[in-house]
Amino acid sequence: MSVGRTALELLGVDVGTTHCKAAVYDPAGRCTALASGPTPVRQDTGGRPFIGPDALWACVASLITKAADGMQLGIVGVAGMAEAGLLVDRATGIPRSEIIPWYDSRSSVQADRMEMMEPAKTGFRRSGLHPSFKYGLAKILWLRDRDETALEGSVWLSVPDYIVYRLTGHMVTDPSLAARTYAYCVPGSQWDQAWIERLGLAPSMFPPVLPSGVPVGGADGVGAAECGLASGTPVAVSGHDHICALAGVGITNSGPVLDSMGTAESLMGVMPRWDDRAYDSGLTEAPCVLPGRYCWLGGLPASGGSIEWLRAQLGERPVPYLELERLAADAGPEPTGIIYFPYLSGSGAPRHDQNVRAAFLGLSARHGRGDLIRAVMEGTAYQSLSILYAARDLTGVDASEVLAVGGGTRSREWLQIKADVSGKRHLVPEDEEAAVRGAAFTAALGAGLLDLDSLPMAGGVTAFDPDAERHARYLEHFETEFVPFQRPLRTLDASGTAATSLAHA
Repeated sequence: MSVGRTALELLGVDVGTTHCKAAVYDPAGRCTALASGPTPVRQDTGGRPFIGPDALWACVASLITKAADGMQLGIVGVAGMAEAGLLVDRATGIPRSEIIPWYDSRSSVQADRMEMMEPAKTGFRRSGLHPSFKYGLAKILWLRDRDETALEGSVWLSVPDYIVYRLTGHMVTDPSLAARTYAYCVPGSQWDQAWIERLGLAPSMFPPVLPSGVPVGGADGVGAAECGLASGTPVAVSGHDHICALAGVGITNSGPVLDSMGTAESLMGVMPRWDDRAYDSGLTEAPCVLPGRYCWLGGLPASGGSIEWLRAQLGERPVPYLELERLAADAGPEPTGIIYFPYLSGSGAPRHDQNVRAAFLGLSARHGRGDLIRAVMEGTAYQSLSILYAARDLTGVDASEVLAVGGGTRSREWLQIKADVSGKRHLVPEDEEAAVRGAAFTAALGAGLLDLDSLPMAGGVTAFDPDAERHARYLEHFETEFVPFQRPLRTLDASGTAATSLAHA
């Protein structure tokens, strides 16, 4: 169906790690309303982070109310952080646990236990993931180990699933969220019953899986009235917010790459088919929210986090962002000659290693604060280039351009460095809310209000073109220093002493 055949507005919701957002778009892709608020994360008495289900719902309901006031909505699409979730009573819908954030490591022991029960490659063929404490299944086992009765009559819902339940009264999920539980078989498009039962769990504790963006039901749940939504307004689980961002910027096929620049950084692209070779590439793969497609993903756990760390070290108080940008610009556009390895939180793709630590190589007395800032930006760009190379080798497609979104895009110096290091044109869309925009348009696709040919592209882009001479110099540093020094760096454990083996998760 073409854009011109519906005048109804599209509401997207993104329940993110740090912020929740709700935005309304017209079918041409223009944002007509936006509301945002902090995700209500707290700490328990043991210092572990958690999110209260009622507090999260109150935040999201308030944002929907503000954004959708007076709007005639054609569809509501909900996306959010993928691995975070909770147990809900199947009969009453009452939460039986707090929401455990994806980044909380309390379930490390349970993740190790799962890894001992099957080869990592077997799990990857099922899920597209390398074993980790992040995934829903490890969190479920942690809850069971703490209270054997917690799982009786319970259903595991990811955060977007829970919000959709509050709006519609239906407990469902989509493939992009189901895959992040580590219990869903992506190639078979079903929950892996044998694996679930091997862990002593009931397959019934996982909800039905509907295609991304397909309406679950109308806004007739007990929470819909709180948001002012008209009864019967279609509501959909759009999926994992990182993957929804692909739809948000209009990436529908192989070639362009999305770079989500935040505290952590994620690069991803579309693939036409599931590919077991992704295991050896160090990338992960997932169902795409776009119909008939998959996607590859590679992450940097401490990308913007490295810049935040350096900000805190350069003065008694963190250096303001404008001053940071000025210092980086004053240092000049040429490569610093410093090699920074951005592993403050271990390394992600393409070589996963939780024990490796960050390092600077090549410092001299002539280097100043601006050089250090640029070096950190260069180091994250070198790591991103490693991911781009892994994706090229896996898919056979060299990235044509990179669309960058997220808070990191406010740094022009960082974006230019990324373009120079990679040799790829970097484009920054005017609308930086790619995930919430993607939630709205994934739902529009699922409801048949749009088709892929009429999916609005990201507009108003700012381009950062690579400088050929600087790219050649950066490539030499990458090939002669960044890559070769990976091996000695990774033979040291977190304490700086020689390790007996290299971790690959």
